[in-house]
Amino acid sequence: MSSFDEALQEMQSEIATELEERLWARIEPRIQQALLARYMTVTECAQYLHTSDASVRRLIADRTIPHFRVRERIIIRQHDVDRWVERQITEGGR
Repeated sequence: MSSFDEALQEMQSEIATELEERLWARIEPRIQQALLARYMTVTECAQYLHTSDASVRRLIADRTIPHFRVRERIIIRQHDVDRWVERQITEGGR
């Protein structure tokens, strides 16, 4: 490979890296906003966690997963569930 080809390949790599960084900087806030805006019912949360409604209700009763109520309806943010799952993984469960 000639020095010209090497220089061209290096330039292409630098451009690709810069484009990737710029693109990620633009879309990451939108992704975070979408995750924070995702609200689930008990049934949706149970499906998301691949468990039963009763298990999710137990986590709520134990105040393990943050939630709020709109009239009689229990609402859970996906972001809070994801953070709880991460803690379970890093801390090795309860």
